[in-house]
Amino acid sequence: AIVGGDTTTLEGSRIYLRKAASEISGILNNYGVHLYANNGDIESARYESRVRALYNDIKKKDGELGNSKNMYIWEAGLLSGKNSLTDCNEFIMNYSYGLRMADYTIQSLNAGINGIVYWDLDDAMHFMYHETGTNAKEWGMFSTLATAELSKQEYRPWYHSSVLLTNLLRPGNVVYGAKNAAEGVRTIATVNQDRTQGGIVLVNNSKKKVSQTVVLDEAINASGKLYIYVYDEDSLKVGSDGFVVPNYVVDGSLNKKMTLDVPAYAMVVVSTERI
Repeated sequence: AIVGGDTTTLEGSRIYLRKAASEISGILNNYGVHLYANNGDIESARYESRVRALYNDIKKKDGELGNSKNMYIWEAGLLSGKNSLTDCNEFIMNYSYGLRMADYTIQSLNAGINGIVYWDLDDAMHFMYHETGTNAKEWGMFSTLATAELSKQEYRPWYHSSVLLTNLLRPGNVVYGAKNAAEGVRTIATVNQDRTQGGIVLVNNSKKKVSQTVVLDEAINASGKLYIYVYDEDSLKVGSDGFVVPNYVVDGSLNKKMTLDVPAYAMVVVSTERI
């Protein structure tokens, strides 16, 4: 199986995918790359437009993309904050990293990407060897290394944002883009195959609070409860077991209009189930 080259930039991915689609599409079941973005491209949404252009370019070369073939990002992260010597990212402890990775995810899905693997889960997974010594590559959501500082062994904010997205965006779900999203807000909705579970995600990567009215056109037969989670430094709620809990639960349906206040630099997740 060919899973994709270890290219980490958009230009490298473009070169690899174009050649793969032109020369060996007949033996490829799917397309996949490693792709890192910088904060500026995420915040401006340039990332989405560039990935969409790349996706459409490859689809022209291989018409099975979007039908029998999918496109994946096998390794995803943010370059801003990277230390080249240690191969660590100094921003992974910040709430902003989780928000930008959520934004990265929504933009990727809206551009046509079918699945994403975050880099990475645990600092203990990979090490950097350099002339001044050895260190764990700190890109994870926590560290299981006994030698790590206690603060680094705790769940980092982007663990919680990732759990919310992973538990909502389940394999086989259908993902829908949004119409008329407010400026600076990226939105998707998702529904499972039997239309019994779903949710809506809103990321506000701007400095102003936004009121956004949302409704899911696709009929869904859910429980009648909506579990609402708010991810930012002031609002995230974590239970005694260390896992995220809803900020509030309301009676309602994704098929009925609701207006949500999304704080500046925050993510709001609405789910028909507790996730």
